[in-house]
Amino acid sequence: MLQSTVPFRRCTGFTIVEIVVTMLILSVLVSMAALSFSGSLGRSHLQNAADRFAADLRLVRDQARCDQKSYSFIMIPANLSYHAVGVSMLHSPENISVCLADSPYKITSFSLANIQGATNITFDAYGRATPDGIIELVRGPQKIGIKISEGGKIEQVQ
Repeated sequence: MLQSTVPFRRCTGFTIVEIVVTMLILSVLVSMAALSFSGSLGRSHLQNAADRFAADLRLVRDQARCDQKSYSFIMIPANLSYHAVGVSMLHSPENISVCLADSPYKITSFSLANIQGATNITFDAYGRATPDGIIELVRGPQKIGIKISEGGKIEQVQ
C-alpha cells in the first residue's frame, strides 16, 4: 500500500464568521465617526452663522455711530434672512443682505421671541439699540443666542 509522505494540512485562512464579525465591528465604528463628524459640522455651521449675524449687527451699530444717524437692521424670519439698507458690506458697496438658510450657514430657523416681537432693530446715533433682547439662531437641536443690550452691546450667549 502506498502511503503519502505529506501530512494532511489544514488551510490557515479566515472563516466566514470571523470576516462577518470584523466587518460588523468596522461598520459600527465608521457610522459612529460619521455621526460625530456630522454633528461637528452642524455646530460649525451654526457658529459661523452666529458670528456673521453678530458681526453684521456690530457693523450697523458702528455705522450709526460713525454717521451720527439711525440705521435699522431688518430681520425676516420667514426667509431666514436679514438686511440693513445704507450700510455697506466689507469689500462691497452693496447693502448688507444675508440669507442664513444658504451655504455656508444652513440654519433652520431664528427666533425673535426675546426681542419683543420686533423684526427691526434700530441703532441710534449713539449706537443704542431699540428694542433690546435675545435672538436665537437654530440648526437642528443646537441653538446660539445673540444678546443685544439697550446700550448697544452685542454678544453671543449659549
